[in-house]
Amino acid sequence: MGPSERIDRAASLLRGVDDAGRTTPPIGVVSGRSGTGKTALAVHVGHRTAELFPDGRLWLDLRAADTAPLKPAVALGRLLRAMGAEPETLPSSVEELTGLYRTHIAHRRVLLILDNAAGEAPVRPLLPPGPGSAVLVTSRRRLVALEDATHLDLTVPERAEALELLRRVAGPERTDAEPERAAEIVSLCGRLPLAVRIAGARLAARPHRIPGQLAGRLRDVRRRLPSGGNTPFHTCGTGVRTHSEPNVNAGVVDYFTQPTTVNVVCRAHAQEVAADGYTNDAWAKLTAGSWLTNIYIKGPTWLPGVPTC
Repeated sequence: MGPSERIDRAASLLRGVDDAGRTTPPIGVVSGRSGTGKTALAVHVGHRTAELFPDGRLWLDLRAADTAPLKPAVALGRLLRAMGAEPETLPSSVEELTGLYRTHIAHRRVLLILDNAAGEAPVRPLLPPGPGSAVLVTSRRRLVALEDATHLDLTVPERAEALELLRRVAGPERTDAEPERAAEIVSLCGRLPLAVRIAGARLAARPHRIPGQLAGRLRDVRRRLPSGGNTPFHTCGTGVRTHSEPNVNAGVVDYFTQPTTVNVVCRAHAQEVAADGYTNDAWAKLTAGSWLTNIYIKGPTWLPGVPTC
């Protein structure tokens, strides 16, 4: 199933909100590993079907990848405030918040995008009680126990699809000049859309850099950031997060998706740095196209340019 087919399927699900015989909202679960484009798909479909939801679209990150996923009371409070509830009038208990939320959303027609769900439990209190609204959930898990849900599983795209994505983001003149190197970039990115998009954005933002140079940097294991459970970072505070999925091509993708791989907080000497993806570039701030921001670390001495505590 190509990208257009996936979009059409998800949009078709949401159009079921017009079915007069429905007693529950249409619920779609978009699942897949990190970097496969779950959030991008949900947001795109939300834009495409905006006319179905005159009362708006609500997006909420449930933060499954964080060390502290969003608590139900916080999630309910944010949705209630987004629908116009006064913060000082909100109750404190989850039960009262749930009742108030269902009252607010029952007479509205909204699309609710619940991004990055850890499981079924955080999602259930947020589901609208009736058929007037619709829900899209993204998760690394399939959430098979979520009642009445339709499932759309995203996998790594085929080589041609990934190449077309790189071509579209970087510009055809960049990729067509060195098609073999463009294909190598896609391969080194594991064909994951998130990594391919960032690679394309780097090429677009750096007109002087040819695909062969970027491919060479990706190919050089000495320039990759450490990944997964082997990350040699040390904390002097709290907040360690590591990526649980297996590496692709020895960590090439992991350094592209650093916010979901490592997040180390040094409370005493926190300094905002952003990983350029290449350690020899001294962890300079990324330019246009960056997804890597607000990483607080206590750096190991062998990473040049990393501030230490």
